[in-house]
Amino acid sequence: MALRLAEAAYKINKKGPQASEVLSRVYHSAIHNRSFFYSANMGHRSAVTSAVFSPDGSRILTASEDTTARLWNLKGELITTLAGHSARVNSAVFSPDGNTIVTTSQDKTAKLWDKEGNLLNTLRGHDCDRNGQCRVNSALFSPDGQVF
Repeated sequence: MALRLAEAAYKINKKGPQASEVLSRVYHSAIHNRSFFYSANMGHRSAVTSAVFSPDGSRILTASEDTTARLWNLKGELITTLAGHSARVNSAVFSPDGNTIVTTSQDKTAKLWDKEGNLLNTLRGHDCDRNGQCRVNSALFSPDGQVF
């Protein structure tokens, strides 16, 4: 799984300064240490809905139907759990500097966290769409990381 994530990240951002380095690092980690996929499945109690690399390629952030997001190192070791949503976490993203995380959820909130997993803010007030779907699907930081 880690290797496939690295390949996907590389295809999206081939020109990024660290793309090939991250792909190489994850490839070697996947070959020599097959524990990440197992750890991710064991760490979450339900399906993983998204997974992204930190900008420096040293961490992986997963979101899950179990209402949490989890931060992992490349060896598959859990760094911290972001708990606070009351429903499925649809996505989780890093700020460009990797110091801030945003999670989005079926509970109609987006939550802002620091890189240690401390909750900084909860954004409420998202309405249901015209189909009656009540959730926040995704978030994205601006390139300078000042706005999401």
